[in-house]
Amino acid sequence: MSNLKIGIIMSTTRPNRKSEPIAKWLKTYTDQNRDAVYDIIDLNDYNLPLFGDESNMDGVKAFNEKINQFDGFIFVLAEYNHTVPAALTNAISWTQEVFHNKAAGIVSYGAVGGARAAEHLRNVLAQMHVASVQAHVLLSLFHDFDENGFKPLDIHQKNLNLITNQVEAWSKALKTLR
Repeated sequence: MSNLKIGIIMSTTRPNRKSEPIAKWLKTYTDQNRDAVYDIIDLNDYNLPLFGDESNMDGVKAFNEKINQFDGFIFVLAEYNHTVPAALTNAISWTQEVFHNKAAGIVSYGAVGGARAAEHLRNVLAQMHVASVQAHVLLSLFHDFDENGFKPLDIHQKNLNLITNQVEAWSKALKTLR
């Protein structure tokens, strides 16, 4: 599966966001344990305008070109106000076919592990023709973070292995449709 490319999408653009250390944790794991190539996709790198504002489409074009390079994704999903962060909703709104027939997993975080946002994102992904896998890593703001930052509990390793196995298998299978 060395030719398989999986994007790790950080869902928020806020300063001091928790998605950055989570994405790095995921990337470190995949670099050491997986044959597929994983890369972090930071929404801050694209300067995406609000959906509908077509005054500067350079970021939109670059974001679509980047997403098109990947066979599957793992979303590092924050839960804001019981749903998906606005930055991710906006980014997805600027895409269409580049997400079609690809697989995705969700590593979410929040007060209750980001579960509510994950359910919302699964509905959005289905509309985008993205197959979301069953495995899910839910990180708690109360148990997986402390005053020194992100300290994931060991129990997440099993689900991390499951999610990467499923995203890679589904991404490989869906590649035949593109």
